[in-house]
Amino acid sequence: MGATVVLAAVGPGGLATASPTRTIAVADFRFAPAAATAVHGTRVLFIWRGRAPHDVRGAGPAPFASRIQRTGAFAVTITRKGVYRITCTVHPRMRLVLRVT
Repeated sequence: MGATVVLAAVGPGGLATASPTRTIAVADFRFAPAAATAVHGTRVLFIWRGRAPHDVRGAGPAPFASRIQRTGAFAVTITRKGVYRITCTVHPRMRLVLRVT
């Protein structure tokens, strides 16, 4: 869908290097924090907390989406700069604005 999922990148000498990570909680009926910034190339890790089912839908320069789930995590590496408006389709009032520079 336009975003690239990357768990690690290869650095000089062939050694694996982790990209910067920004963690977002997907809690019962809210994202925490509700606004965030990241540098392009950052791995954004969404972690489910609470009991309600949620998904993560990112609209922006490189759209992305998770499946609906109650537990677990979803990771996406944001490779394009811009503003991403992130929502939960199950609970449309859940919103997050992610600014990627």
